[in-house]
Amino acid sequence: MFQPMLSFRPAPNSDHCPQARMTMSRPQRRATNLTHHEAAIYFTGMQSRRDATLNLASLLHHAPGSESEVEAEGLLTPSDELLEADGLLLDGPLEWRVRVFNTGGDDDFVVDGEVRGTAVLDCRRCLTRVPVEIETDFIYPMTYRPSVLTLKLDELDDEEEERLLFGNPTVDFAQLLTQLFAIEAPLTALCKQDCLGLDEEGVNLNEHPELAKERAKQETPSPFAALSDALKDLEPNS
Repeated sequence: MFQPMLSFRPAPNSDHCPQARMTMSRPQRRATNLTHHEAAIYFTGMQSRRDATLNLASLLHHAPGSESEVEAEGLLTPSDELLEADGLLLDGPLEWRVRVFNTGGDDDFVVDGEVRGTAVLDCRRCLTRVPVEIETDFIYPMTYRPSVLTLKLDELDDEEEERLLFGNPTVDFAQLLTQLFAIEAPLTALCKQDCLGLDEEGVNLNEHPELAKERAKQETPSPFAALSDALKDLEPNS
């Protein structure tokens, strides 16, 4: 299992990762689309799935001519368990792309990619549902350690770089993608900048603006009220 959501911190981009640059020039590449789609429209035609799985077995073969990169993209509908754990409500599936490439070592790799979609939040004034578009990218070093463990974040000291570990060549990135998306979700949202909010009885004033005008009149103090109070203070005690 992954560590808590906030333990994920996207690593620097590949321009600042010397290991990443070692294999960026003409890598042997295998792109794996989950379903066929129109090339001119990103993600169109793909079927949403509960997983985001890549088979990295070809990267573990160290013979000359073996592949050095595996890439996939697709639509992810996270499980209810993942959504609940991250406090997410989505308007449609997440669009994702993941690429894993060998950095030249025996079991060391780099994974990068992106995930985007639409989260649904409550307006902080009127509590109506607000769709919020979110997009983020990421890059992490990865290490293969043969075991029964699924993909997880290695616990390192503060001075060390975060690293993903995987023990099975078939890796499901669904939990990582969902948590990285959740990290980017704002805490609050507004349905519109001039949202009128709710009145004392919970009525949405955006739907009943006449009530907002009445409330504004009631809350507007009379310019003579302060003068009247001041005059009362000046009256001698009887």
